[in-house]
Parts: sequence; structure tokens; C-alpha cells
Amino acid sequence: MPGDGEKGEVMLMRFQVQLFDAADARWHNLDGADSGFVEVGSARKARQSGNTFTITPPRPGAAPYLLRGAVSFEWREAGEVVRHTRRATTAAHPNTAGSDPAGFTSATCTIT
Repeated sequence: MPGDGEKGEVMLMRFQVQLFDAADARWHNLDGADSGFVEVGSARKARQSGNTFTITPPRPGAAPYLLRGAVSFEWREAGEVVRHTRRATTAAHPNTAGSDPAGFTSATCTIT
């Protein structure tokens, strides 16, 4: 999350998993896969954070799940939101610690 150098601001991130619904060709937030807003620190510098969710695979014979992550970003000062944005996951991030396999990132994943 990019910091803006503002001394009095704190930054928060909210992590959600989204499921693609082929019937309406839209992404929907997956129930139970929402971190809520998590404070990640002062806005004086960039911050990095994340969350782990456990997803139960579809039952045998059911369609696979196509998933992606979505992150909401908020910059707050004195408890008030001064800026916000939301982004979906993207691929090809360099230097991603803990990726499996090492060095790999993807915009979506499929669970069968």
C-alpha cells in the first residue's frame, strides 16, 4: 500500500476473496472470506500486508471455483477516511515472499 508521507494518517487494508459467477459474469464476495479493515501503519511510508483464508473445495462433480482477491485501501486521519480505493489481484509481482511455487503470482486461481 503506497504511503503518501502524511504524518497524521494511518493506512488500513481489507482483504476479500471473490468468486466468479458464470451465470451473471460477475465477481461476488465470498461469504466468510473477509478480513475486515486491518490497520497496517503510518502513511509516512509504503506498507505491505496480507491475509490467509481457507476455502473448502467444491463437492465432487460440481463446477470448479474461479477465485481472485480484492483489497480495499483506506487512508484515515483522526478516524475519518480521507482517501480510499479498491483493487483486484494481478499477476507477475516481483519478490513475493512465501509464494508457492517460489516467485509465482497469479491474478486468479481455480479450485477443483
